[in-house]
Amino acid sequence: METLHETEWDVVITGTGLSQSLLALLRLNLEWAFLTDSVGDKSALSRSGKRILHIDRNDYYGESEAALNLKEAAKWVSTVNHGKFLDLGAEYSSSSFSNAVIEQLDRTSPDTSPDSPKPQLAAPRSYNIALSSKLIFLRSNLLPALVSSKLYQQLSFLAVGDWWIYIPDTPSTASEGAPNPAFSSRLRKIPSRREDVFQDRSLSPRATRSLMQFLKFAADAERHASVLKEWGQKPFPEFLSAQYKLEADLQAPLLALTLSLSPPLETTTAQALLQIHRHLTSIGRFGPGFGVVVPMWGGLAEIAQVACRAQAVGGGVYALKKEMQRIPVVGASHRQPTTENVDDNLDGDDSRLTTLFLSGPERVRSKKIVLSSFSRQVASPTKSVYHLIAIVSPSLFSLFPPPSDISPEPAGVVVVFPSGSLTAAKSSDPPAYLTIHSSDTGECPRDQSIIHAQMSHSSQSTASQTLRLALKALLRSVDQEPKPDVLWIMSYTSHHEDIRAATGAEVEGVRRKKGPVLFLKPQPPGLVFEDSVLDDVRSAWERITKDDADRGEFMQFEEREAAMGEDEPEE
Repeated sequence: METLHETEWDVVITGTGLSQSLLALLRLNLEWAFLTDSVGDKSALSRSGKRILHIDRNDYYGESEAALNLKEAAKWVSTVNHGKFLDLGAEYSSSSFSNAVIEQLDRTSPDTSPDSPKPQLAAPRSYNIALSSKLIFLRSNLLPALVSSKLYQQLSFLAVGDWWIYIPDTPSTASEGAPNPAFSSRLRKIPSRREDVFQDRSLSPRATRSLMQFLKFAADAERHASVLKEWGQKPFPEFLSAQYKLEADLQAPLLALTLSLSPPLETTTAQALLQIHRHLTSIGRFGPGFGVVVPMWGGLAEIAQVACRAQAVGGGVYALKKEMQRIPVVGASHRQPTTENVDDNLDGDDSRLTTLFLSGPERVRSKKIVLSSFSRQVASPTKSVYHLIAIVSPSLFSLFPPPSDISPEPAGVVVVFPSGSLTAAKSSDPPAYLTIHSSDTGECPRDQSIIHAQMSHSSQSTASQTLRLALKALLRSVDQEPKPDVLWIMSYTSHHEDIRAATGAEVEGVRRKKGPVLFLKPQPPGLVFEDSVLDDVRSAWERITKDDADRGEFMQFEEREAAMGEDEPEE
């Protein structure tokens, strides 16, 4: 399509992040029919599919979940720091990132022999740097949705192996006698299974019994209700102390399993039990020894791109480097000013079209407009998360042994630095989390690893210092020679807020009851893909397709043969 000007659509979706890309598949929810025209050409058409225009201001897919090569990352940093993506006025914000910095270190460590080859970065296109690296638990609703939608056929997932916790040197640990195989320098495996607990010889019989009792309780969701009535909103460490007599050193690994970005005393028992239950019940679901997976080739960005390809084959239209320049949104007490040539269809008539202005300039008309990248600015975001991504060489191979002989080779591990475990951190500070990906993920060349570190903190300088100390401590603590060198670092801050809380009740009304504008909530902060993302996509899908008699089931598509209507290759 050479121009979009004066075209009409059922839905215009802005941004190619994961939520928008999954929603765009609503065109494929309807039965496909293979039709033959007068000259015998075969094409795939939806019997009553939606006309979807999917635009993105960037020249790549994924938006805030994008995976970038090194050149793209440098351009992204410049865009974040020195320019606004869109000029939507003071009422709106178009970027959820700030303070982005790249450091290319490309040097050897002091103990490297002069005769040893110097670690170096490979070609920029050899890397896929995910802006939003997420862990996907095997209990997540995302995985069944990818299967029922047939997207899984174009995706690959790899297992996340061991979970580690950083133990700082203390006189007691430094003077221990017999070596413990569960320790690797200052890194200790987190016991999250019965086998782990029994194999940890550092635990006393009493501690083993207490840990086993808690893990058994946490895995049984039916026992939680009675306990949560009393303890649900109380700090998780207090619950562990009172109910299981666990001391602080035994609480730390359990707190690590919560993956909470909050300090220990701000992590409630209800939150902790929900996360630990998901962790325990995910282990072994699709094979022994692991309960978490990561997508290959750049995390959530790869899922989004596969969904976009499927939607494009199904007849959707994509336009990268295309911006929406005006957004018709109902205000709490007034309507946003529009030009005299813009239809005023903000009261909920689904049969009418609303005019949108795109870059070009181009004007299009649509029944529904789906927004997710734009949210009203508030005095301060609900939560800010500081990120640090590092490329190291050689790879952190010592952290990747298979959990068992029959388990898949892990491509990721998690390392947790508890509150107060680093000299820059206070015991009241939040923990720091590091996820390490091997080259098997396709994110970096062989013999290198990618480290994603994150921490939520009110002070950016404190968070930055803590994550850099965590990175240094990790590389110093791994039991391997030579020690890895840091070749490249990118750091940035992501800002997160609940769009409905920020914009007021009218957004909920527009999204679920009337009006052309629907909002998709942004990804929640943290290390884990949350099922609330898929729930929000379902709500938007139900709103858009509520009048479609044959809309089918959410994210359930029939198998389409002949490559979705393409001619079979000739012999």
